[in-house]
Amino acid sequence: MLKNIKNTFIVFILSSFIMTSVSHSMAHNKKGGGLPGLGGGGGSKVDLSEAKSKFTALFAVAFNDYVDALAYLNDAAGNKEAAAKIRSQAKIDLKAKNPENQIAASANFLSDSTASTKKILEAKDLVISAEGKVAYAKAMPHIIKGTIAAIKMPKEGKNLLDGIKSDKMAMAKMSGLVKVLPKMPELVKNMTEVAKLTVTIGKKNNIDGVKDAEKEFSKLF
Repeated sequence: MLKNIKNTFIVFILSSFIMTSVSHSMAHNKKGGGLPGLGGGGGSKVDLSEAKSKFTALFAVAFNDYVDALAYLNDAAGNKEAAAKIRSQAKIDLKAKNPENQIAASANFLSDSTASTKKILEAKDLVISAEGKVAYAKAMPHIIKGTIAAIKMPKEGKNLLDGIKSDKMAMAKMSGLVKVLPKMPELVKNMTEVAKLTVTIGKKNNIDGVKDAEKEFSKLF
């Protein structure tokens, strides 16, 4: 009789211990302390597809609007040939099957066009005619929108690059992006410098829309 009671007591103690351990483990996993893939928080992983879509859409806005702004600024400076060349560059088509493949070439084009336009705007003999002022004013909304989008590119670009580097297959398929994404900070730096220069020259020439650009840019840099 005593032996049966003793055995029952031992079983009860073991059962209580097991239940307590399981409950503690489940609670720990819910709080993110479990093993990866087993309900716990094994560290956040970049959603590559989402990161790619987000950066591509952001770059498209920055590129398309900024390119329009550069074309108008070249028109304003009387550099029609450069303006025509910039406009001939195809815009990024987000409806394409793999629009991210356009980013590498587009980033290089944007970098070159930004640099050449900066030189034109910095010229001491720059004169904005009455016709030029009309073109300059048309550039303002585009450079505002393009710059606002561009400012966000380095952060989103790094997030995408981290996601690509964590996937060997993605590294092979998106090698073009891997090469260009680290260049985003320098590209954006040059774009913001031209944006500031555009405001400075615009104020001197009483260009419509410059006050709006100055207001928006004061929030960014």
